[in-house]
Amino acid sequence: MKYVTTVRVLIADSKKPVIGVNVGLFDRDENSEDDSLGTGTTNKFGEFEFHYKTQDFTDDRLGTSDDGVKILGRDTVPDLYAVVYNREGEAILSTRDHATQNKASLHITVYVEQNLAAQHSLIVAAD
Repeated sequence: MKYVTTVRVLIADSKKPVIGVNVGLFDRDENSEDDSLGTGTTNKFGEFEFHYKTQDFTDDRLGTSDDGVKILGRDTVPDLYAVVYNREGEAILSTRDHATQNKASLHITVYVEQNLAAQHSLIVAAD
């Protein structure tokens, strides 16, 4: 199955978009390493759209994947969370503790506190 999830990064107080910041989308796993579903740079709306498939996050195999491959385990719906990175590529904010529960959300909004955004020079004026 194909999925699309848009991650939107906003300043918590003002709800202004955080433009030009790198953001990653992950599937949280309890018994193995979390699966990266990609990274990208937010646009003028503070958004980046991720495209991924079942095979990008399944750990075990049960059922059928995008390519008709038999999947033998139960992890067929992602537990999604986002990570925001500073300009040096270091993770400064993660929503892992609030990951979706077996739900491929269409939208995930991440709120960055003003002081954290300022500390990492994430605030860029919109055109």
